Amino acid sequence: NPWDYAARLGLARQLDVAGNLMEAEEHYRHLLPALDNREMFYHARFAYGSHAYRRAYALWQAGKPNEAMAWAQEAKIQMERSRKNAVFDGARTEEYERVVAFIRWLDEARVIAEPGVVPELR
Repeated sequence: NPWDYAARLGLARQLDVAGNLMEAEEHYRHLLPALDNREMFYHARFAYGSHAYRRAYALWQAGKPNEAMAWAQEAKIQMERSRKNAVFDGARTEEYERVVAFIRWLDEARVIAEPGVVPELR
């Protein structure tokens, strides 16, 4: 059902956790515009931020630190957008702090984000 946002977001999250990052990305990109006004209920921006962080970490492990930095910065931006419209519980706060620490660590290693790596959201 195209109007069942909870199910569609659940699918995106499951694909993400299963490591199907590209397929999950497609679902998130279609859902985010529809769910921006409902962030307090769905936490879709935060979920996309988590997705971006997983991509960043996978890229870092693959030896692509500049791309990892770009995705880590995207994760932070999305999580901060979520925080403006929704309350962070302990787990969300911890994950956000991990993203910030990862960015700080990459920054201290003088890693610069590669431009154009993260596609712009509609």
